[in-house]
Amino acid sequence: MYQYFSEMETVFSECKRVLDKDRRFAITIGDNTIRKIPIKTHELIIDLAEYVGFKTEKVAYDIIKVHSLSIKRNKTAGLIEREWAMVLAKN
Repeated sequence: MYQYFSEMETVFSECKRVLDKDRRFAITIGDNTIRKIPIKTHELIIDLAEYVGFKTEKVAYDIIKVHSLSIKRNKTAGLIEREWAMVLAKN
């Protein structure tokens, strides 16, 4: 989990570097479960993006109804029930 968020910090830093001022980008992610502990990944991603210097403009979610195209996951991870979309702005 540490490695994931560390690498996401690198991603956000690079996005901030290459985006022009007042530009936006969107990211879609699903919350996760690690060792049967639910992780609100979308909230941590928002915190991380804001720490790097982005402003969160919009957050929305969609409930995943069909899992036939889902990637195989560890048995303890469970299914991702909803996906979150966030629009982040560079100030």
